[in-house]
Amino acid sequence: CDEVDNNCDGDNNETWWDSYEENESVTSYYDLGEVDDGFLWAGDVLTISGLTMHGPGDEDWFHFDVDDEWYDNAEFFVQAGGLPSAGGASFTLELWDLNGSKPVLEDSDSGSGKLTVYFEGAITDTSEDNWAVALYSNTWVDLSCTSTYDLYIDTNGF
Repeated sequence: CDEVDNNCDGDNNETWWDSYEENESVTSYYDLGEVDDGFLWAGDVLTISGLTMHGPGDEDWFHFDVDDEWYDNAEFFVQAGGLPSAGGASFTLELWDLNGSKPVLEDSDSGSGKLTVYFEGAITDTSEDNWAVALYSNTWVDLSCTSTYDLYIDTNGF
């Protein structure tokens, strides 16, 4: 991966990758919008495929809104799947609560393959709307750059 082939796919800086790569921190996340806009207890599912990590210092941050209402409690999970495991590669997926004056780490999972974070809110709390997930490498191996992962958000509960 370099400035010419920014996601190791053999193409020169195509626009799809560039649109996601500005998500390096909690203040520059990629906004996925409202993931749960169903009425009452109806939730939604969002999947993004073909994401890549580009180096040992790369972080991928995504923001989403779960539309927490008094009649529709925030209850969801987020998975990052397809993460490489060969060569001892290891990653961390973090779930951040962005509803207060500063971000709060709510849940995290580390390893390879598939990582999952969960949240179940209080039924009387209607301010559990804004969330971010971050994925970063703990142990980087060269094949991480050429591997893709999927991000899956399920607001149907668990």
